[in-house]
Amino acid sequence: MRSVKNLMIFVLVLGCAVFFSINSKVVEVQILPREFPIGTVVLHIPLFVVMLGFSVFGFFVGSFSEYFRSFRYRRAMRQKLAEVKSLNSEIKYLKNKTTTETEEILNLLK
Repeated sequence: MRSVKNLMIFVLVLGCAVFFSINSKVVEVQILPREFPIGTVVLHIPLFVVMLGFSVFGFFVGSFSEYFRSFRYRRAMRQKLAEVKSLNSEIKYLKNKTTTETEEILNLLK
């Protein structure tokens, strides 16, 4: 299983290396349009850096949106878990109480 995982990682890294080498052309990236009165920042960076940056940005946006979407389910799960714990402690208490009452009755009969 470990060798399959390592093989998949190797293929992924090799694919990324090929992708980066194919898209290594330098492009001009502007944050704001040139018509803005504010001075614009122009970056000259390889195309794969732009694509990799937006892929990482998309990953984080998706992760945060999924985290916030599942918040109510996690909250309900925590509430159910607290309820289960309280019910388990009540069962344990009632078992001990029943045993104690039975012993008291038997002691009275002696």
